Amino acid sequence: MSGMDPPAGAALAPDRTDLLLHAWELERAGRMVELRALLEGLDPAVLVDEADLGVLLSSTYLHLRDLEAAGRLLERLAPTCRGRRNDRLHRRYLNLTGVMLMHGGRLDASRQVQHELMGKSLAANDASTLLWCTMHLALIHHKKCEWAQAVAHHNRALLLARTVDGGQWLSGVHHNFAYTYRGMGLLDASQRQLDASRRLPRPDYLPLASELERAELARAHGDLDMAQSLALRAHAGYVAHGTGAGIAATCTTLACIEMDRGRLDRARAVLDEARGALSPDEVVEWGELWEHVAVLERLDGRPEESAAAQARATAIYTRMDAPRRIAAMLRRLGGPRSVRLSEIPIHRG
Repeated sequence: MSGMDPPAGAALAPDRTDLLLHAWELERAGRMVELRALLEGLDPAVLVDEADLGVLLSSTYLHLRDLEAAGRLLERLAPTCRGRRNDRLHRRYLNLTGVMLMHGGRLDASRQVQHELMGKSLAANDASTLLWCTMHLALIHHKKCEWAQAVAHHNRALLLARTVDGGQWLSGVHHNFAYTYRGMGLLDASQRQLDASRRLPRPDYLPLASELERAELARAHGDLDMAQSLALRAHAGYVAHGTGAGIAATCTTLACIEMDRGRLDRARAVLDEARGALSPDEVVEWGELWEHVAVLERLDGRPEESAAAQARATAIYTRMDAPRRIAAMLRRLGGPRSVRLSEIPIHRG
């Protein structure tokens, strides 16, 4: 069964059956903005009564990084979805729950949920939900800098994506693989994966992320003008869509470019914009943002401020159980700073 096919045995009224089929077609095509508009126009009670529609909207919220809306809807759907044992609705709900936990920095809990989904997907012979949990396991290991595990899951996801209808899933796997290879410093491999992603049909949220990934690769190669042009293009798109996580991500890239150029005041202004755009629910991204602030303060000759920002990032990475992430940050900053974590409150707003 395809990741975009309607769940077997869905008992809906005829008009709602047509609505569900149309919604699944929009997801199949990766038209998430249109899908969100369609489903948000329904009576909220319908989204709970017909939980397949509610789960679709929750998935759309997560793709568009509206974590607050996704969390509220998933909470309302929980009683119905948890009671469905191992049908397709239950498996989709498990996947979305794992994604919410991942964004919230609860990586081990997210991994446990995705491993549960993997077992249920294998038992049901469902390649689509198996693909989803494999993709997210790769991202979880990436966020912990556990590169070998991330690469292994990306490779499994590539094999699975080729069995699932819809090039958008394969393009997404290639994109995520590019992200991991860049994190590992393997720039040529990252470029090949990104090129492969861009040649395939893509969901509507992916082109902006692709532009940002291209910007990061250009920056890594020292082409700051190209990096800035691409990052600004992505930033404008995210602003137009009101996607806070995307705005923050592009701002951190632009801030790094300004730091590379020695324009620290501009870097500080852009990081301030990122802090204003980022939701408190984006815990992992807050850790990354504080790490960038620590770098900026160190470059600006403000060791105490750098130490405080580093401590905040370390506290978040510690809660994520990501010691390799902490080690990578310390290498970037030149060693631990003289500040006790207990003295620095975690601030996410």
